[in-house]
Amino acid sequence: MEFPNEALSLCVHGEQSAVNHALIQGETGLQSLAINAAPCGYCRQFLYEITTAKTLNILLKKDEDQKSCAYTEKPLSYYLPDAFKPQNFDQKEKGLMEAEFHHLSIASKETLAQAALGGANASYAPYTKDYCGVSLLGLNNQIYTGCYAENVAYNPSMSPIESALAYMNMSLPAQANLNIIAASLVEVSNSISQKDVTEAVLSSVAPSINLEYISAK
Repeated sequence: MEFPNEALSLCVHGEQSAVNHALIQGETGLQSLAINAAPCGYCRQFLYEITTAKTLNILLKKDEDQKSCAYTEKPLSYYLPDAFKPQNFDQKEKGLMEAEFHHLSIASKETLAQAALGGANASYAPYTKDYCGVSLLGLNNQIYTGCYAENVAYNPSMSPIESALAYMNMSLPAQANLNIIAASLVEVSNSISQKDVTEAVLSSVAPSINLEYISAK
């Protein structure tokens, strides 16, 4: 998923979308992931953060023309044999996709803000503690919530706006427009912030929308 006029680093890869969708649906790990080509280095690092990284299998078609139904199945460790992992930062938690709840609260009782709060409480940010979530209200009156997913290598981290947009994109019919009429970001006060990047991406996909920014405690 790419965003017009934004840096190439602001994009969501297919493997990230799959993990993000499973996480939002309440899954706590992945057994296997079928892909049409070997995952890029960025995705290999992102996948290595999840709870089941050591047992995750990658399925690929055996033939290059993709016509056969035969698959090869190899562990993620085959593609990332000497991984830079959470333990390199003395990170003892089990990893991304483990159930999280950070006991954050906000004053607003508005539905959209509360949805963003839910994303913040479920976010995975063991390195910066920048717990945050984004909720988007679609023209269909549905709310799509995303949560921050950090990575030990930093760059493959998935921002909450990317998470929410990827979830919205996968929830709508193919080729449907991302018609957003409101957006909310809930975030703890921290030395870093997702506010600027959230506004930048929103300006690309929904330029008429003003972001509601709420600090959580």
